[in-house]
Amino acid sequence: MTACEFGKNDFWLGRGDGSFEPAPLPEIYGGFSMGLTVGDIDNDGYADPYLANMYSKAGERVVANLPPDVYAPDVDSQLRDFVAGSDLYRNTGGKGFQRIGRAAGVADVGWAYGPAYVDLDNDGRLDLYAPCGFQSVTRKRPDG
Repeated sequence: MTACEFGKNDFWLGRGDGSFEPAPLPEIYGGFSMGLTVGDIDNDGYADPYLANMYSKAGERVVANLPPDVYAPDVDSQLRDFVAGSDLYRNTGGKGFQRIGRAAGVADVGWAYGPAYVDLDNDGRLDLYAPCGFQSVTRKRPDG
């Protein structure tokens, strides 16, 4: 998987012979990401990617006010995804990924760059570190 800040992200699957083939990203347009980290967040033996994206509260409001029939369905979906923020993908046992960023509370964190999984508190579980480019006014909801 690659993160591309100025275009579409790439997702490649291994063929088992040392080569790879392109594959679609799960439930996402997959673009304009500013960082990527991959680790096993639930210690199940499968890698769980986190893509750091720009979250904009203003962008989310603007897109939310667009009637759904203004653009073609695929374009509308992409616009809504652009402002959704960062995302965490839980690997479902090598059968695909479940998009859990919003449910896990790691989507609307601002403009996240250079994320990393690291066990910061030495408890045997990975912690997510995703520095953001803007400071929030309130701790309860980033202004991003």
